[in-house]
Amino acid sequence: MQKVSIIFTHWAQNPERSIMSRYSIESLLCSLKNPVEIIVVDNGGSFDDSIYFLKLCEEKRITHYIRNADNLNFCYGYNQALKLAWGDYFVLASNDLHYQREWLEACLKVFEHYPDDKLIVSPLDYPTNILRQKYHQGTINVAGKDFKLSMRAGSNCFVMKRSTYEEIGEFDLDPMAGSKYTDRLVRAGYLTAVPPTNMAIDLGLRRGFDFKTPFEFKKTLTDGTTIAL
Repeated sequence: MQKVSIIFTHWAQNPERSIMSRYSIESLLCSLKNPVEIIVVDNGGSFDDSIYFLKLCEEKRITHYIRNADNLNFCYGYNQALKLAWGDYFVLASNDLHYQREWLEACLKVFEHYPDDKLIVSPLDYPTNILRQKYHQGTINVAGKDFKLSMRAGSNCFVMKRSTYEEIGEFDLDPMAGSKYTDRLVRAGYLTAVPPTNMAIDLGLRRGFDFKTPFEFKKTLTDGTTIAL
């Protein structure tokens, strides 16, 4: 069985972000079929959030909880957790996504079918047609499904092999660290594989959404699971 480490970073920049983060990690936990290592890096901002994540760790729903006193940015948090992670595959997961069932299994199948290709895998494509078309690089077939190939998709959540991380290295400590990491992947010849339809929903793009009203979030759960926050 593949060993997978999921790294989830959080910063409580405002109350809405805290609510969204809880939705996000609960959907992540509900989406997983097999045991994985889950590392949460908390860049602070809310003591209540810290208690919440610590409780997840105490309940063994997550594996490790790292709490920084100040916001050191997601790139620093990723680097902290990557040094700790034991997986053969690393997932860098944002705190503003709703993760659908079996998204991780779908991503891992790409590596099973194309073990020697320079690929990372993301559960979701760009939100706009213009960028999807701009970076489109064809398709690959994975278990009868055509996965799209993109030069730059997946910055808010992607799966990579440990060997890819060892080749590309750590994130730059820079506000544009995500884009710069993608630049390094592109220069090294990597493409991003994306499923035919998104298997994660970007909650952060929904401007004006009242995150205190969870009905739409609950509606997306295929097994009727109710998330209690």
